[in-house]
Amino acid sequence: MMEIYEKRVEDWKARKKNFGRKYANESEFKSDVERAKSVPITQYIKFDHAGFAKCLWHTEKTASMKYRQERNKVFCHGCRAHKDVIDVIMELQKVDFTSAVKYILNKS
Repeated sequence: MMEIYEKRVEDWKARKKNFGRKYANESEFKSDVERAKSVPITQYIKFDHAGFAKCLWHTEKTASMKYRQERNKVFCHGCRAHKDVIDVIMELQKVDFTSAVKYILNKS
């Protein structure tokens, strides 16, 4: 359990460090982040009829990650991870926060 916590702290520090890099205007960056967060996660992860998928952050045999449509976020009942679409892209594409935002906006 401590490993998961340490990983989350590392992820947070990386996000904070990369916040707004490659953008000249902070308000433009914040606007892009909000637009990226509005893109449905279902474009990148296939969920079953009940809204479950296998978690991206730990190995498992059965799907434990639930899609929350009203929040456009996922929650894993196995590792307790709360993630949004930007976190999902960061994990799938192995990119930093800013690159994930740009990836989402280019794909949508």
